[in-house]
Formats: sequence, structure tokens, C-alpha cells
Amino acid sequence: PVLSADENVVVTELLSEEQRYIIFKTTQDVMQNELVREAIAHAVDRETIANDILQGYGVLADSYLPKVSNLYAPIDNMIQYNPERAAELLAEAGYPGGEGLPKIKYITSTGLYPKSKEIGEYITSNLTAIGLDIELVVEETAMWEAHLYEEDSCLMTDTGWMNMYGDGNAYLAVHYMTPGRCNFSSYPEIDAVLAKESAETDPAARQEIINNELFPLLVDTCTNFPLYDSVMVYGHAAICDGVE
Repeated sequence: PVLSADENVVVTELLSEEQRYIIFKTTQDVMQNELVREAIAHAVDRETIANDILQGYGVLADSYLPKVSNLYAPIDNMIQYNPERAAELLAEAGYPGGEGLPKIKYITSTGLYPKSKEIGEYITSNLTAIGLDIELVVEETAMWEAHLYEEDSCLMTDTGWMNMYGDGNAYLAVHYMTPGRCNFSSYPEIDAVLAKESAETDPAARQEIINNELFPLLVDTCTNFPLYDSVMVYGHAAICDGVE
């Protein structure tokens, strides 16, 4: 807002290729349980994160790919904020009101993504509200990045991923092909669908495989949970307009 109010500055806002996720360490303790992961996803108020904490500089994710991806399609049954459903899933998993769950170590970063510390704190409050005992650890970028790629560093973390290769498989194969890059997930049925869509040369047929076979599996297994697509903000001096 400060830059936008300055007539000497031109501000450009662009929806980007970057999507931010919660990452579940799926081989660790209770995160092996899909119901626990799904319960956590239902407990996260993503709209407040995008609209209030980020002041609109994030667009609520409605897919496992950002809206500008070549393979993007909205997912009808994307997990939505529903604390009541989260409580039901915890009970179904054998942890009514969070009883019996261990302390869940959640690592987030500071100094890289805008408002990541504040977002981590808000997610922690969301999860505490359904009975989870969360140990939030806020780390500077280098330490957090090292832990992001370690299988047993925590039970959940968060990150962002930006595709610089022109195809949505830069997200899909990296995160969901065995072993998932940060979540360490392993699902043979997901591997098979990823191999199938990667080998398909007809764009329409490939999109159909992703929409009808892959996305439902990603929702059901919930190894990552998309939060929002990032809006990038660029500013330059107005005097530079037209200068080559």
C-alpha cells in the first residue's frame, strides 16, 4: 500500500507459479495415519490466512496445482475448513478430542516466505482448538530448509514450491512419486497414475487422467495440503517506464 500510494512507483501484482503447502512427514508416528492428516487439513482456516494474514496477497488453493499451471483444474472435493469434521476424523482415528496423540512438532520458517511465522502461529491455534498439542518451532531459513528434506525432523512442516520448468509434473512427480521429496510418501497406486499421465502425449487425455485419477488420490491420501497460491508484488520507478 505504501508503494501503491507513491506516484513515483509502479506496482505490479501477479498470481504466480508458487503454491504453499503443509507437508506431513508420512512415515513418522501418527502421520502415518491418513485420518489424522485429513483431520489436520480440515482444521486449518486457509481463508483467514489468504485474506487477512496475507492481506489478499494469497489466493486460496482449490487444487494440488496452482491456477497458472498448465495442468491446473479445480478439485470439487478439495478439503475445506471444517473443525467439526476434523473432530469426527480424530475420533474415527482413535484420538477423540486429540486424546492419546503425541506432541506434534511443527516446523515453520522465518525470513523467506511472507508472514510464514504468523501463519504458523495461526495454524497452531487452529490445531490447538481441536485438541492437538502442537510444538511450533520457528527456524531461520537455512535450518528450516535442512529439516524440510529430512524424514524424521518433525511431524509436519510447510513450504512453497515454484515450477520453473513449464510443466505441472515439476510439482506432481517431485512431491507424490515414491518417495515424496519432503513428505516421504509411498503409494504404488499414485506412482502408477503418475507414470500413466507422464507417458500420455495427448494433452486432453493427460488432463483427464490427472483430473479423474490423480487428484482424487491426492485428496484421499493428503500427504501434502495446499494452502494458497502466492501473489508476487513487483515495484519499479515510474521514470523507468518506456526505457530500453
